[in-house]
Parts: sequence; structure tokens; C-alpha cells
Amino acid sequence: MAIEYFTIGLIALGLLIRLVYFKDIRNLSKSARITFECNKEGLELYIDDKPKGKKLNQVIVQPGNHNVTLKKTEPDKSFYIYKGTLNIKEGEHKAIKVIAEKVFPEEYYWDRAITEDTIQEYEKYIDKYPEGVNFKEATGKLEDLYFKETKNSIEGSEAYLTKYPFGQYIKKVKSKMEDLYFAQCDTFAGCRTYYEKYPKGKHVNSEKIKNAISRLSNLEYEFFLTLKGHTGPVYSITITDKKIISASGDNTLRVWDLATGTFMAALSGHTDSVTSVASLGTKVVSGSDDGTVKYWNLESLNPIHTIKAHDESVHAIAATTDKIVSGSLDTTINIWEVSFGKLVHTLKGHRASISSIVILDDKIISGDSTGVMNIWNLASGKLIKTIQAHNDNIPALLVTNNSLLSGSWDDTIKIWDKNTFVQKQAIQCNATRVYSLQLIDKDIFAGCIDGAVRIYDLETGEMLTFLKKGTPGTIYTIQHVNNILHTGSFDSNINMWRHIASKERVEF
Repeated sequence: MAIEYFTIGLIALGLLIRLVYFKDIRNLSKSARITFECNKEGLELYIDDKPKGKKLNQVIVQPGNHNVTLKKTEPDKSFYIYKGTLNIKEGEHKAIKVIAEKVFPEEYYWDRAITEDTIQEYEKYIDKYPEGVNFKEATGKLEDLYFKETKNSIEGSEAYLTKYPFGQYIKKVKSKMEDLYFAQCDTFAGCRTYYEKYPKGKHVNSEKIKNAISRLSNLEYEFFLTLKGHTGPVYSITITDKKIISASGDNTLRVWDLATGTFMAALSGHTDSVTSVASLGTKVVSGSDDGTVKYWNLESLNPIHTIKAHDESVHAIAATTDKIVSGSLDTTINIWEVSFGKLVHTLKGHRASISSIVILDDKIISGDSTGVMNIWNLASGKLIKTIQAHNDNIPALLVTNNSLLSGSWDDTIKIWDKNTFVQKQAIQCNATRVYSLQLIDKDIFAGCIDGAVRIYDLETGEMLTFLKKGTPGTIYTIQHVNNILHTGSFDSNINMWRHIASKERVEF
């Protein structure tokens, strides 16, 4: 009996297997196939939200419409994903190209923020997810990081104060920032900056700040008068006991009353720009682009004599009681006898136009347009020394009690030992071009191409402050007498600045 039941069971199982097999064969003949070609490997395939594994070739599906998803999650929680729909017919085989795009979810940005722990990453998270799950924690952490940046940094402190004007660390940051500014008071500029920001600060009574305020008070000049009359740039100024004499691109010299600034007379006779002027008591000497040197009597306002000094422009003039020295575009320097205008020596040694000349004891110092400075014997006219002093034109030379100063278009002022002509210091001006120099006590006043007079400490070279009135253009010449600064400039004017006595409080 048992054997009969067993035999019937086997027959029934066989029939069932055959039924399922033929049903699958019929279904397979009605199915369709898809092959996916994707730009990224290793993606998981989902058809109608059902996982199909990573195999993308010859995927069997039933005919009809289907939702297709391809996705791969990266270790950093970003993921690649493609979503689309397709319609496929019975027995059809489709090859489909898809592009999976990389997506950075909130979890990605938050994970980066807590891992990197930087301002940049927290700001990225906050910008992208202002209503994110971790927004509150992120904003708190971000303020902590900004506060951390204030430790030894003025920039960091300012960044915190800008972003968190009512932040939880505001008092600490303000106090620390003031300390950081005060820590920069090892320089005059640092003390000045501190006082500008904290005129009633906790360090304002320190010796450093007091000394800086006192020093700056001694450098304060107020503009009070403009002498107008020239119609061309004012290239040179000289001052006698009672008169100001100015030389201009309008071919004239003008005489002004030193005490009042009143115009007194115009000296005419040059036929081109008057480039330079030097005083000899009641007389003055002028040089011009017309190649001549004129010797004037300031009492009669007439020329005593005119010298045809050079074949080309005269760019520089210097004078002693018995000699006139002229420098020219023709690269030569001529020495003339004052009384009769007789040529004494012609000095040859420069290879470029002469830009400036000064007399130092028994020597002539000359600067040219290539930055060369020559030292000559005044009596014999012999060349003593040649120095490549600058990298560009030297329009300014100045003799002081202890030094020789040179100012150049190479944006530097150099200080030389006036006995050995060894360079003692170089000052970087940050003004592009220097045109004129004047020394008052221990401060160098430099006239610059941008219309400013910059003031530098003679010993340290540090820029202390600057003077500027309107937009005068290049400051070609500076003179100082009776606590008044006179500047001649491209705009045809002479500006006058009065020295202000020290004050209890200085406004910067």
C-alpha cells in the first residue's frame, strides 16, 4: 500500500514540475530585456522599487511601464543616482544610456563639517540647510570657531565683530583686539593706528602713545594760502630774506612777498620753461629749457646777464657766492663765474640727462635720469666718484648737516654719508615717484607724483604722515622757512602750509 502511495506522489510531483516549467517558458517568451549603459560603475538597480542587483546587462522585465532607479552610496555619504521611466514591449530588447548624477545630501555636508571642523565647512552647511536638522548646533559651533580665530589676530577679531555684533564673546573680543592694536605700538604708525581707533582707550596714557601723539603734533601743518598767477607747472622755488621766487613752465619767474604772499613782479626773458632757480642774496639764477642761464637782480627786477649755457635744456641749477653750476639734457655740467658769466669748466662723465645738482662744501653732487650720481671737485671740475645710486631718474638731491639725501623715480629716498658717500639707509616710499625733498629737524618731507607730501622719520625711514590739498598733481619743489612749508606743483600753484603748535589732543 505504501509503495502505491509513494508512486502516486512521484507522478503528482512530476506533473507539477512540468506545469511550472511550461508556465515559466510561456512567461519568458512574453518578457522583455533591458541593457543599461551607465557613466558610473557599481550602481544598484531597482525596477519598480524592487532590487535587481548590480547586473545591468540583459535584465529581464515584464512588458509595460517601469520606474528605474540606479544608485550607489559613497563612503562620504554622497551618492550617485539615476531615476527614470521606460516603456517596453513584449519580446523587446532595449539598450539604454543613462547618466547618474552625484548628489550631496545634508548628511554629507554635516559629516564634512564635524570632520574638518572649519569655518568654511560649517558655513557651507548653514548656507545650504538653513532649516537643517543640525542647524542650531552648526551656528553655535561656527561662532566658537570665529572666536578661536581672534586669539592673536586683529583680522580674526574684526571678522568676529562683523559677523557677531551681539555675539556671546563680544566683550572679550573687543578687549583683546584693543590689546592687539596696542601690541603694534613698537612703531610710530602702530601707535597712530591705535590712537585713531581708541582715542579714549585703556592704553592711551602709556608712554608709547603719549610720545606718538606729541610727535605727530609737531608734524601737523594746516593749509592756509595758495599763490596763483603762473599758467604752467611750478618747477622750482627759492626763498630769500623777504621774497619767494618761483620758476614755471609758463617761461617766467614770479616774485612774491614772503610775509604776505602778495604778488610783486614777473621776470620775463626766457623763451621756454624755466626749470630751476637758485638764490644768491638779492640776486637769483634761473635755468631754462631754452638752454640759457639768467642772473637776475631782485631789486631792479632785471637780468644782469644771460648765458647761453647749453645747446639743450637746462634742468638743474646750483650756485655759490662766486660760481653758477648748470646741468643739462646734453649730459654735461658747466661751471660759470658769477660776475661775468665766464665758463670755468665743462664736466663730462654722465651718459644721460642731468636732473639735479647740489653743492656740498668743495664738491658738486649731480644726479641723472638713469639713477647715476657723480661727485666732482668744485674747483678743478674733476670727477671724484661715480655711484649707481638709484634704478631711475634722480630729480631730488638735498644736503643736510650730516648727510646727503637723494630722491628718485624708483620710489626710494636714500641717505648717504656726506664724507664717504656710503649709503646709510634706503627708504621705500610707496609713492611711485619722488620729485622733491626737504629736511625739517629729523623729518624728511618728500614731494611725490600723486600730489602728496609724505613725511618720513630720518632715522627709521618710517612714514609718519602726509599732507595733501586737492589734486595738485606732481609736487616738483618744496621749501621751508619761518615754520611755513611752500610747495610748487603741476597745477601752476604754490600752496602754503602753516605749522601748528602742539595740542593736548590730536585729531588724525
